[in-house]
Amino acid sequence: NVDPLRRVFTECALPYMMKNYSKREKVGRKKKDDDAKNNAPSGVLSEEADLEIYQQFDDYIEMLIQFGYVTLFASAYTLAPALAAIATFIEMRSDMWKLNHLHQRPNVMKTRGLGVWSSALKLIGWLSAFSNLLIFAFTSSQMRAWFPDWYSDSGDGKSVMKDSSAADVMFTLWMIEHAFLLIGFFVRVMIPSIPRNVRIELL
Repeated sequence: NVDPLRRVFTECALPYMMKNYSKREKVGRKKKDDDAKNNAPSGVLSEEADLEIYQQFDDYIEMLIQFGYVTLFASAYTLAPALAAIATFIEMRSDMWKLNHLHQRPNVMKTRGLGVWSSALKLIGWLSAFSNLLIFAFTSSQMRAWFPDWYSDSGDGKSVMKDSSAADVMFTLWMIEHAFLLIGFFVRVMIPSIPRNVRIELL
């Protein structure tokens, strides 16, 4: 997975090189103009004021897309969670460096959560139950290994679903899907999103 390296280059390395290049150009212009050199503000604050304003949308959407890949296609590529963990660590360190060196200090805003991003993550989590079930039933060999009587040999070495077994396959998927939804609903009800002691401290 080379996408984390691409993000590090496009979000950190390339902007840092452009920043140093523009800084050298600005210093060269100041040396040619004595008045500008004497009147121009200097210091850390003036340098930070010249930096770009931090936009959090790109960082959020990157994490949302990565979460979608990991959850929606987990059964198709089992190494995805491990690679996502490594990519998230690289992204976390690169974002810390980016906020310290390439952007203005973000304004502090008090919020109750992630807002619409939380709803998007929950939606992807629920949809992953359906997508992984479809992968399990129609593209992987797990269903064929569990219920070999529902499939027949097509003659070219591939097994295909029998017409008489379509209802059995769909009913099995329906049962497994409802079991997943019930488990998810039970976990959502029994485990609060905010622990009780934290909720008490916030009151």
